[in-house]
Amino acid sequence: MYQKVLLYVDDRPESAKAAAEALRLARTCDARIFAAWVLPQTDTPVPIRPRRRAGIRKPEPGSAGEEHAWSRLYEIEDDAFEHNVRISLLLETGDRDEKLLALIDSYQLDALLLGTRSAAGWEKLIERSPVTVILIR
Repeated sequence: MYQKVLLYVDDRPESAKAAAEALRLARTCDARIFAAWVLPQTDTPVPIRPRRRAGIRKPEPGSAGEEHAWSRLYEIEDDAFEHNVRISLLLETGDRDEKLLALIDSYQLDALLLGTRSAAGWEKLIERSPVTVILIR
């Protein structure tokens, strides 16, 4: 079924649910998880600043934003190790959809799993994705 699953990670609560589901799926299918966080592209590195959008902190490029993203990725890695699931961590910078599509292509992934309240904002990625996209609410 699935051998290599891309898990998109961010700060939304649905992302934590998606990570738990990715672990379950990986155990069931004996798959490897590729957990990826995509930081937005900026011309100059800036420290992490809270952005007002439903109370979500959006990490930005720069040491604080990268540290925050790595911290979350390491938490998922710890959970994967506890459940004997193989995992690779990826931190990218740039356009979210373009980076996820590039990762799917370069790692020859079988599925993309992400947490979201709705498909809104993901339509283009879902339409362009060459693999199954699994939305976790």
